[in-house]
Amino acid sequence: MEYETTLRHERKLGIDEGRKQGIDEGIDKTIVKSALSVMTKLNVSAEQALDVIDVPKSDQPKYLKLMKEKA
Repeated sequence: MEYETTLRHERKLGIDEGRKQGIDEGIDKTIVKSALSVMTKLNVSAEQALDVIDVPKSDQPKYLKLMKEKA
């Protein structure tokens, strides 16, 4: 019985982690899409676009990398 309880607990942890990862990836895609849209509409640099959509300076390198991969 203890083994089954451990398996259920591990499965729940895996599901929770997968959900969080999916949410994080969705947020990343939304930020990249928004920044690219701002760049196009306002004719600004990637850094300026991230500033416009209020991405913290500490997170901007991550999104700049994702934007380069998208291009």
